[in-house]
Amino acid sequence: MSYGFKQYLVDEGYKEKTITTYLTCVEWFFAYLNSTHKKQPELHEINPSDIKGFMASKLDDGNSIHSINKHIAVLKTFFDYLWRINKVSIDPAVKIQRMKVLDAGPNDISYKQLLNLKPKILGDSRYNLITKSIYILALKGLRFSEFHFRKCDVSIDNQGVVLISINTRKNKRRVVKLKDADASVFESFYIDTQFNPGDYVFTTKRQHTNEYVPIEIDSLYTYLKYIRDDYSLPKRFKLDDIRIAYVHYLRSSRHYVIDQIAENLGIEIVRAAELSKLAIERYNS
Repeated sequence: MSYGFKQYLVDEGYKEKTITTYLTCVEWFFAYLNSTHKKQPELHEINPSDIKGFMASKLDDGNSIHSINKHIAVLKTFFDYLWRINKVSIDPAVKIQRMKVLDAGPNDISYKQLLNLKPKILGDSRYNLITKSIYILALKGLRFSEFHFRKCDVSIDNQGVVLISINTRKNKRRVVKLKDADASVFESFYIDTQFNPGDYVFTTKRQHTNEYVPIEIDSLYTYLKYIRDDYSLPKRFKLDDIRIAYVHYLRSSRHYVIDQIAENLGIEIVRAAELSKLAIERYNS
């Protein structure tokens, strides 16, 4: 579904290998849209949040910043082409910025501090249940894409323990277990979500269509920013940084070995080793 994009690239003199790369990226983007919408949106319905969500999903999949910027360049070319042939009246990619290549990352996010703040945050009347639930799961090391689990993926046992089955990378799964106050808060939020249409637990309601879609990255970070600002947490307060802090905590305080980290996060042992190495470099250098 390239809308003549391939021929445009040929006419513009792109090499065959580059054309294949561009078309593959476009296919990935539309596959992402299919996975996050009830039905594939029309071209004019695609907005910047869709593109940002796609980039976040590729980052979650382990793509480097360099690769992400290549994807951005491809989609900018694609939507500029669609705008030129009047397939879209507004180019949703025109204001999407290239991602900056980051250093090893901040080491000023203390996981123990985040844990110590959790009782205060869960008891803070300024925050609604979705904000508190996002914080709870962020501390479990969830990536953005892992917040796209469905209502049917949640179960609650007789002791009030919440079990959430989540798809991770490469068709792996992890089970997140919530107990005590975490379980109580999340269960209340989960009950509320039953009154929302759709299959997903965390959703964003789009204003122009009133459609409930899996939570978009801008919405998710808006909730986290409330907590970050109120509790004077580091300015860069991203899910991947919390995830690295969590891995460092598991290694240094809980004495998890690589196999245990892999099982906990539902990832391959090789990936767990990479995360552990990054955590050590970030916090012990």
